[in-house]
Amino acid sequence: MFLKAYLIFGIALTLLLNTRWNCPDVLADEVKSVWTTDLPHESWMNATLMGIKVGRFHIYADRGEYKGQSVIRVNSEFFTEIKRFGLSMKMKKTKLCYFRDDLSPWYFLSISDETGQDKIVEGIIENGILKIKTTLGDRTTESQQTILPDTIFIESLEEMIVRRGLKVGDEYSLKVFNLDSLSTINTDVKVLRKEDIEYDGEIIEVFVTDYTLDFMGGITTRQWMSVDGEVYRMEMPSMSMNCVKVDQEEALGAVGQLDLIEGTKISLAGERPDSGIRRFKVKAILSEGDLLSTFVADDRQTVQAGDNPREGSIEVILTSVNEKQAPRRPVNHPKLLPYLSPSVYIESDDPDIIRKAKEVAGDEDNTWKAAKKVCEWVNRNIKDKNYKVGFGTAKQTLKDLQGDCSEHTVLFVGLARSLGIPSRIATGLVYHNDAFYYHFWPEVYAGRWVAMEPTLGQVQADATHIKFITSPVETESALEFGEGVLKTMNKLRLERIE
Repeated sequence: MFLKAYLIFGIALTLLLNTRWNCPDVLADEVKSVWTTDLPHESWMNATLMGIKVGRFHIYADRGEYKGQSVIRVNSEFFTEIKRFGLSMKMKKTKLCYFRDDLSPWYFLSISDETGQDKIVEGIIENGILKIKTTLGDRTTESQQTILPDTIFIESLEEMIVRRGLKVGDEYSLKVFNLDSLSTINTDVKVLRKEDIEYDGEIIEVFVTDYTLDFMGGITTRQWMSVDGEVYRMEMPSMSMNCVKVDQEEALGAVGQLDLIEGTKISLAGERPDSGIRRFKVKAILSEGDLLSTFVADDRQTVQAGDNPREGSIEVILTSVNEKQAPRRPVNHPKLLPYLSPSVYIESDDPDIIRKAKEVAGDEDNTWKAAKKVCEWVNRNIKDKNYKVGFGTAKQTLKDLQGDCSEHTVLFVGLARSLGIPSRIATGLVYHNDAFYYHFWPEVYAGRWVAMEPTLGQVQADATHIKFITSPVETESALEFGEGVLKTMNKLRLERIE
């Protein structure tokens, strides 16, 4: 029913673990690192969230061959297992990267299974152009981007810092391409201090370094790294997330029993709201960040902040939809075309999606009336509302008719778009039973944008749906849907005003 562990945890942990490998720069001859002097090299780490082990990270670097040339080959694997309302969910992501002898990146292959089927992203860099091919199920998309000469891959961050020479007090910025978001992110580096740590019975001098990515409102990772680039510890304090270097046996040991949904729910002070409520107002307090860049303000939701940008109020008021003012489908307005297009997760051009949408809507050409039919059909037909799938696609959900809020939402959006009804994904919080939970729901354009709720069986989503700011159209990575989670997890308090 509620937003997935993949978005709450997997996104952040992927970013936390990505800063590991190599990149070219001007080097002092005496600078040596584990990646350039000690191949093959292997490292294992335990991943913990809220003090509980939830997974492991393994990296192995050696030499290989690519296109007839000798390369540095880096394999990595991230595995996590988390419970959601008692049901175990496992997720794995593997990466393969090739680097030339001058350490410039050449090729990568990423495979993840958060959808329940393999998502394969392959990239090759030639003459400053990154060509990307993404395959999920039977759909493959291709794109390309220009990579500027001073851009590095996020996997290369430690090596870059080692090669520049670790020095306490150093501060500088880098352009970092992230293989998960498939975008270039400005990253600020600060070498804070030296510390002595104990590992395997030895005292090791490390540099404590912060990396702040200008992404999802700013994500800071703190690392404890030796002068040769060996990482012993990583933290993302805002998420209560840590990774610690261990031996293979310990890394392969059992994970803990963290129920992520129960562990991240947000209690509400004051009177509980009724389901279906049409007006709702809360006092909101963030321990860091600010309300106006976290929660969207639109014709449904008002966000006000006082002198302290972390404190203020959020009010949601529902207004009825005037069916007579809803446009006829298919809608062809140029500004709405992005909300009618298929994507990796929303295959609105798939024959099965198109056929089912026509069956559900019949000859109803009023966008709002047709959207209501789709909403009711999705709620009624996804009978198995479980948490087995990480982040299913519309086509996959139509086939299996199972899942929680993300599957309800992508199936709704896929069906609606195939009917010519502009639709998009919203993320935020919803009050359910005893607390606020992270959640997905769809919005449709019916003369104005209207929030709907196929998961909970509400045609028009009630006023307890508090929406985050997010990208208007989903990307192939879907990482944008985790931004509000990262800005609020363990940071938000809510008190009902009205």
